[in-house]
Amino acid sequence: MIRAFQDRRNRAGVSLLEIAIAAVILSGLLTLVFLIFRSGILSLRKVENQSTLVRELQLLSLKVSEEVRHSNYFSMGTSTDGTMLSFLSAVDSSDTFHLDAYGRPEWQKFIVYYHDNSAQTVMRLTEAYATATPTDARTLEEYSGGPLTDFVGQNNPQPVSHNVSRCLWEIESSTLLKFEFETEKTRYQSTDKEKKGISGRIYLRN
Repeated sequence: MIRAFQDRRNRAGVSLLEIAIAAVILSGLLTLVFLIFRSGILSLRKVENQSTLVRELQLLSLKVSEEVRHSNYFSMGTSTDGTMLSFLSAVDSSDTFHLDAYGRPEWQKFIVYYHDNSAQTVMRLTEAYATATPTDARTLEEYSGGPLTDFVGQNNPQPVSHNVSRCLWEIESSTLLKFEFETEKTRYQSTDKEKKGISGRIYLRN
């Protein structure tokens, strides 16, 4: 009777080997849970980063489109490498759109967009359009007598969009302006870079 009781008590105990096996299994499960959790966090950050990049490019294209659509084909100009765009605007510093008595735009200034490759930024500047016939449209190169590149860094340019690795403009016709934007950004706490690009065409109304 006593022997049988002792046998049952010994069988009910847990050996050191069983504890070690259980610890290994638990450690493996915890590691698996951590890896799944970490993978989910990284995927979420990647999606958020990509969404941010796309949103920045969309905002850039919308801003340019809004100004270009009210410009004129005969004032549209690009640099030889396609990284600069200039055009006339009839909007003054108080956001008033000027028209003459016949409903023709009275041009107030040139707007210049250019890509600063070293800073990975799209910049915007303006150049006053002082002429006796403000309704006449001409390119900035015709007006200034020099290339667009002379205006890089002039007139206190303002950044429009950051993390832009590529920015190209092409005048396809008298009614269409093509653009290509690409942006890249290093993911948070990572050396990997996310890249996104968009392209499209802007319809010229005038």
